[in-house]
Amino acid sequence: MTDWDPADFDKELHGIFEFKPPVSASKIQTLTSLAMGHPLYYKNVVYIIEKFVHKCPPEYKLAGLYVIDAISRAAFEQRRKREKDGATPEPGKFTGEEYLPRFEKVFEENSLFRNMAMCPDKDKVRGLAGLQA
Repeated sequence: MTDWDPADFDKELHGIFEFKPPVSASKIQTLTSLAMGHPLYYKNVVYIIEKFVHKCPPEYKLAGLYVIDAISRAAFEQRRKREKDGATPEPGKFTGEEYLPRFEKVFEENSLFRNMAMCPDKDKVRGLAGLQA
């Protein structure tokens, strides 16, 4: 693994502000690739996303949820592949699966859902439909 600065992820995430919502699928994929490519920094990445959702304008809150969803899906897929192969993770090796319990903790302990409630009504409906897919 190469040296990586979590500020790179922060900069890429805040690049969402350069465009009007909704955020593009390619932007979500770029952020997911950055996160999954540097699983050692999972705590930093989750914190950056959490801070983004708390501070961003209401019309961008759904984009934050999409990023969480995409990273969680990629982490879950990583776990599914590992379990299918019957492999066990090497002790001390980060695989990306660490994002799952970390996001769960954020949703349980923090006010992330209250922040999401501040997004526009049209985004609430669109966001719920996207998460159920």
